[in-house]
Amino acid sequence: MDEAATGNLVRRASRGDEQAFSLLVTRYSRPLFYTALSMLHDYCAAEDIVQEVFLKAYSSLDELREPEKVGAWLAAMTRNKAISHIRKQRSHPVLSLEGEDNIGSPEEADPSEVEAASVERRKLLGRISILPEVQQRLLMLKYLDKMSVEDIAAIEQLTEASVRNHLYRARKLLREMMENERQV
Repeated sequence: MDEAATGNLVRRASRGDEQAFSLLVTRYSRPLFYTALSMLHDYCAAEDIVQEVFLKAYSSLDELREPEKVGAWLAAMTRNKAISHIRKQRSHPVLSLEGEDNIGSPEEADPSEVEAASVERRKLLGRISILPEVQQRLLMLKYLDKMSVEDIAAIEQLTEASVRNHLYRARKLLREMMENERQV
């Protein structure tokens, strides 16, 4: 979708066109989710952040000076809400149940294997969070959401070659990080 079409959707949505707003949600929800996830490393919190962003955006669309830049505006709102969430978590720590989905069936998983997998998952997410934001999103769309390069290109408004290039560089950086960690 080009900038003019995006701007038109925003203007229609700001006048109350729910279908136009729904199209904006469809277009931006995944990239925003992966932006929040890359910062929070928590699926539920990332989903909540994206919902909050769209609720705020719906009531604030008429304040947007450049409707064509709605994607950047939504991404900034997402980052700001994620940062606020992180600050709240630090001041009010919450008990985490991550990796405890086998409670009640201990014979199904070796606790040491569950812990090792959890540690590896956190390390990987930590490595990914160091990558440039676009590479984080593309990796998550490709490997977590299992999207094709063609679909990612359409959602991110990039060429397929650009998506492949970003994915290649992201995987290369991740490999280098892992090799450097082994050498230490």
